[in-house]
Amino acid sequence: MINNITSPIYSPLKENDFNLANGVVEINLVEEKIPTKIPTIDLYIVSNIDSPDETSAIQLGIQRALNSEITVITTISQLFCIEDKDKKTIKDKVRSITDILEKDKYFIYILKEKEILLFYPKKLSESLEEVGFQTKILERVTLRELLLLPRQENASEIEDLLAIFHPTKHVGRRIILDGHGDDESIGGLDLSNYQLLLSFFDQTGADLFADASCYSGNIPTLYQCYRENKKIKYPRFPIIALSSGPFLTTNDNINFNNFFTHIDAALKGVASIRNPHFSLALQTGEKKEFYNLAKILFPSHRSSPVGFQPINEDDAILTITYNRLKRYMVQKKSEIEVIKKTEVRIFPLIIETSLLINGITFLHSDVPGNSHHYIDKIILKDIKLYSFFEYNAQLQYSYQNSSRKAYFISEIQGKDKTYNKVVLFFDKTTAKCYFKSSRWVYNPEKDRVAKHYLKNALDTVEVRQIPSETKPLANAVRVSCGGQESDNDFNRHLQEYFFN
Repeated sequence: MINNITSPIYSPLKENDFNLANGVVEINLVEEKIPTKIPTIDLYIVSNIDSPDETSAIQLGIQRALNSEITVITTISQLFCIEDKDKKTIKDKVRSITDILEKDKYFIYILKEKEILLFYPKKLSESLEEVGFQTKILERVTLRELLLLPRQENASEIEDLLAIFHPTKHVGRRIILDGHGDDESIGGLDLSNYQLLLSFFDQTGADLFADASCYSGNIPTLYQCYRENKKIKYPRFPIIALSSGPFLTTNDNINFNNFFTHIDAALKGVASIRNPHFSLALQTGEKKEFYNLAKILFPSHRSSPVGFQPINEDDAILTITYNRLKRYMVQKKSEIEVIKKTEVRIFPLIIETSLLINGITFLHSDVPGNSHHYIDKIILKDIKLYSFFEYNAQLQYSYQNSSRKAYFISEIQGKDKTYNKVVLFFDKTTAKCYFKSSRWVYNPEKDRVAKHYLKNALDTVEVRQIPSETKPLANAVRVSCGGQESDNDFNRHLQEYFFN
């Protein structure tokens, strides 16, 4: 067990966990004096402590990190994919790892009597002690000895992972955490253990923390904090979610050397960290898909909204934030132009203006978890509503959207005709479009949209239940809008302007 760290008490964050002043979340950070010159290290941590990697897909990231000569921390069971039941896959993965380690570019360590592994590059000049590891409990092993070590499922605990780090030595760490992720786990850890990890690194040092696990941009964005003495604390380092929302991610988009090189330049080269520097670092991946685009949570100070900000890595993305929407209203712009954009990322629940879409685009709600939005008007310049719906349904399904999303649109002007009062609904299994006396249903197995007649579609119980089925968490709305909107505002607007 770790003696020098207090474990936070995890529970879902509630309304009274935050103090609101003028619609902005207030938090307090304890300023501590930290040495100006401290050792730094880049880490790739891959955990399966609480959530196993049953497909061995995450092991690809380990291979890439080892090939990049990055310090890697993982477990024996994760390294050898023992949760994967495909024996051929396991054999191939073990062979790939062995081929990399046979190049003899790493010192290999194991936590004594445990299964935590540390791969430390021989090219690094700093000793293990200098970069914050506890060498007394680490045992060096050869590659042959590593291959003969016993392999067990569920053999590690969070205390084992933290034990290899010195509990009082302050180190500048740039960390990428990987592992299985969903709405209840982050980087192979359950939420309570993840918050314990954040707490530990906040006390012992980190310059940057990136979550590469699946769905990192969804519900996990609400738990980037920990409790200390019954107070919520937010880490003093930036946190990057390497997913734009409720989607699977792929770790083959991370170019480890370029990532850490640019992050290092950003952290050392500017007085305050700004989005463009991180955008530069994240553009260096070998593969970019919209669902892998990142967002960042900057260290928070008193009277600042606690929420992730999108990183505009790609000019093909249009982000509509609450502040941007208000600027449009002040400037009395009647339309938001969406010209040749592959994606529109939406933060506010209510958009009282028109979206002029030139081309085909993907509507992406950036509210964590379930959510719904009211949009006054959408003008489709080049396509029909049918094609627009089909395209969005295909993407939502193919990227395995884990949350329910709905869009209530008072008017859609398609290329062919105008539709009054349209509802678009998406979940992990299907997608539906409702208007007047029609219901369109996307069938993922056949990859086609079926059209059905439904008398008074908008008055059916099916449609009337959608607002409750897509109701967002209060904290999710708060961090997306800086405390400026609530779901009650949305429901009032819906009743007045949509269901009247």
